[in-house]
Amino acid sequence: MFNHPTTSAKREATDFNQEIFVDNRCALRYVKNTIAKKIGLSVDEFIIKKSSLHNSEELKDLSVQLMHIGILNRGTLFISLGTPQAIDEFLIEYRLCSLSNDNQNGLSGLYDSELLARIKTSTSETVLELKQKMIDVLLKEKNITVQSAKCIRLRERFVDYKNIMRNNKKLKDYSLYDKKVIGVTVLDHEEDLEHDELLLCLKFWDSNTK
Repeated sequence: MFNHPTTSAKREATDFNQEIFVDNRCALRYVKNTIAKKIGLSVDEFIIKKSSLHNSEELKDLSVQLMHIGILNRGTLFISLGTPQAIDEFLIEYRLCSLSNDNQNGLSGLYDSELLARIKTSTSETVLELKQKMIDVLLKEKNITVQSAKCIRLRERFVDYKNIMRNNKKLKDYSLYDKKVIGVTVLDHEEDLEHDELLLCLKFWDSNTK
């Protein structure tokens, strides 16, 4: 069973009132083609998810069998309007970051951030290639001009923005997933850290104060 995407978009609750009958050993590609014919849409106009929850990820690998994704007798699929992503593409949230002014304990890992953009990102790109694209995004979304891709620092967010992404590494080395958050910081100089280099933030310590 599945929902009709144009009807569900107008309702708060999802109504799984559409049915097709298929063998659970068939591939998701066959299921999607069958659904497309039933609802009168192209396979490139909608995506398939396992549930309607907001954090449910798109089922991108259309070669997988239904039984291998837990779809058994009377199983349900959630259909949503949108352009399908390639297997190596993920919808990443990029946030513009700056060191927090409210940094009372002096730790270097605290950042203020604001949404920059949510962009489909391919794992086949290098970090430097991604930074090159960020130049256009920063200009379009925030009217910020960046002279060189190496003047952009990208950080993965794990609770806070700590892990700096290296220019020469592929994005597949950073375990991308949908809704992953990456921090973007604009520098006043070029930066090209090697794999064995670290960025240290130093704070002056006065032994006479606490």
